[in-house]
Amino acid sequence: ASTRGDDQIVLQGSDISTACGGLFTRCEIKIAIYGATKTLFSLTATSYGKITFLEPGQTYTGTVESHSLREFAVFIDSPSDLLIDVVPISSGDPDLYLASYPHPNTTHYEYRRVRIGRDSIAIRSSKAIYYYISVYGYRRTTFRMTVALESAPVTLVGGEVQNGFVRKGHGRQYIYHVQRTHPTAQTNLMLHAFNGNVFMYVSANTTHPSATDHQFSTEGAGTGQQRGIITIPTSDSRACDRCILYINVVGVQDSMFSLLGTSGDASLLVFSQPMRGTVGDGMTNVLYYEFLVDNTTMADTGPKDVSLVVSTFSGMVAMYVARSTLTTTPGPEMYEYKNTDLSNYKAIDLPHSSPGVYYVAIEAEM
Repeated sequence: ASTRGDDQIVLQGSDISTACGGLFTRCEIKIAIYGATKTLFSLTATSYGKITFLEPGQTYTGTVESHSLREFAVFIDSPSDLLIDVVPISSGDPDLYLASYPHPNTTHYEYRRVRIGRDSIAIRSSKAIYYYISVYGYRRTTFRMTVALESAPVTLVGGEVQNGFVRKGHGRQYIYHVQRTHPTAQTNLMLHAFNGNVFMYVSANTTHPSATDHQFSTEGAGTGQQRGIITIPTSDSRACDRCILYINVVGVQDSMFSLLGTSGDASLLVFSQPMRGTVGDGMTNVLYYEFLVDNTTMADTGPKDVSLVVSTFSGMVAMYVARSTLTTTPGPEMYEYKNTDLSNYKAIDLPHSSPGVYYVAIEAEM
């Protein structure tokens, strides 16, 4: 598997039988991970019908078949706040069941979430314990699941949304590896509260940034449900090409939130906030933008439509859009949506948008 983004290899029973010399023969399957560039990754191997054991802070992508369960387990080695979060990344609606005993299901469970779209369970564990998780699919669905502890830092993977829960006065710790691959690349950190209010403190100099010890902060940049954004351009003296940023999300009230980090040469689009740019006429021929469809768009009524509109004052442009899992530089050769009409007003509608990062290219028509 060599696609951009998540890769998955599925071995059928017949493949394993051929490779191992029989279904009931023990053998090793060796896996090689090749990096075209320096890359942070996670790797999970599992078998259908078996329980997959997850590490806190790990993000797992999987598929559940129609009217079936996928089972997981996580070990909590000390008292902590535990968050399990499941987000559909294809059509369908996975439901979440949790118990302190194996094989929770639709009739036997201790906790459950069965809302449309994203499902999350947040509990406080008072002792070392195994928790068992089941994801149920009414129809075949691909989903992304995160299991996180308040007491342990979570690795924030560039371009992948992390969902979290933080209690009032507490903090959730994250680690983000900055790897700039372009001279004009900037680092964007986006925090959005589903309810309540949270602040984000960021630093490359201390592992536990706070209100009194940080390099960057969203405090004072908006409250309630407004998204807090930190943008670090290369011109900033505090910017780095390759370093670790330590992030602390602090709860002003109990709150669910989403957090996203990106490092690229695309400018950040924020919903309902227009941006201006110039392409052609001796300037660059293409400008790139990125925007986040976070899980609040799916919280109550399912996926929503997203509209992108470009108006030109002179000349013509083409617009191309793609999810980050396909490409970060969409264009005529690679895109999911496009508008190349000969018009000064162009619009692209993204029907039933799945959560994730999308990239937009505005290209001068020659």
